[in-house]
Amino acid sequence: MDRRKFIDAAGTTALIAPIVFCFAPGIHAADSSHLVDTPEKRAEYLTKILKALCTDLGPHPMGSPEFNRAAQIVKKEMERSLPKVELDTFTVDYWKIEGEPELYIGNNRVEIYPRIETAGTPPGGINGVITSSDIQGIAYGIADRSSGEFKAYITPYGGKARPLYASKDEMKALPTVTIGKQDLPLLKNALNQKTPVRLNVRISVTPDTPTCNVVGTLPGETKDEIVFIAHLDTVYSAPGANDNTASVAAMLMLAHTASGRRHKKTLTFLATTGEERGGFRGATHYVEKRKRDGTLQNIKFIVNFDSGTWSPDVEIWSEDEELQGLIQAIDKELNINGTPVSVDRTGFTLDAKPFRETGARAIYVESKGQDKIYIWHRPLDTPANVQGLTVEINFQLFNEYIKRVQDM
Repeated sequence: MDRRKFIDAAGTTALIAPIVFCFAPGIHAADSSHLVDTPEKRAEYLTKILKALCTDLGPHPMGSPEFNRAAQIVKKEMERSLPKVELDTFTVDYWKIEGEPELYIGNNRVEIYPRIETAGTPPGGINGVITSSDIQGIAYGIADRSSGEFKAYITPYGGKARPLYASKDEMKALPTVTIGKQDLPLLKNALNQKTPVRLNVRISVTPDTPTCNVVGTLPGETKDEIVFIAHLDTVYSAPGANDNTASVAAMLMLAHTASGRRHKKTLTFLATTGEERGGFRGATHYVEKRKRDGTLQNIKFIVNFDSGTWSPDVEIWSEDEELQGLIQAIDKELNINGTPVSVDRTGFTLDAKPFRETGARAIYVESKGQDKIYIWHRPLDTPANVQGLTVEINFQLFNEYIKRVQDM
């Protein structure tokens, strides 16, 4: 996609700076470490980023105008600290819900969230009765009362309803919605009583819609590279403060503080799109680009931040025992206010998955908290529900991590 097409799609804010911001060799971006050199400044910075990306923009799923504005905000932040910043652009089918989805079981309106990338109902919706589904992972359906033909699918969730990706072909072919466990008894009763139901889900799809990753690089003395990843996109239903804006803020803080030091290894900061759409589309596109450039094998370390701010006891997923030990040593020596939990699972998780072929050493950072089941992927994932301490913990752990892996 050419530069002008993306600027037109992103709006006038894209005109503030060129698409690629790169100084001549040997010239570095200004040292911006002073922006985040105390815990108080980092707390202020987090508040600023959460306001700009969550409060002011709201949900910003891949392909939306809001996401394009979010990308411009992150790009400008990276340009304060990194000598090379670019928008890695490509096009997608922009899937969007039009209006408010509705499911009525008898006279009871049930909270629902359409699966991401599911089909919509015909104009005016569909009518039928609840029936059981024999498709694995799809418990119920809505069938025509006379013919028994399936018209839609219903998938219960173990907590409150929320959007999830439509992972099966059946989910994409017919309207598929998720309900919460609190409405499951109503659904089961409707199955037994043949209660009339009505579903209305309006969907639009706009092909060839521009979107992008935001990539910032701080060249080191060697081509060996440490890549930090945090997805910038959200689901359609939530401003995404914990999933995943607070982690984006932590990554930007690391970029600012790293700008004040020289490094043996090159540092790359990657804010991706498409993590919430399935297929890790932004990360996959970036990996393919690096293959074409012949630089993919330069990547030696990967850290993927995803929902790492629900609890001070962040989970560190990695099968690399040395890296797990390093994180634990950093925590102990710095006396950080939190306890990282070592999890023996692959660090090549979600957006890091396309990077597996690099052979890099990978860490995936996430967390679980008592409020996550109520907030995740729902409208309540707002800045008010972000624990600033968790962002500070991630910053301290991985600011020191950058220093210690330079000679590994």
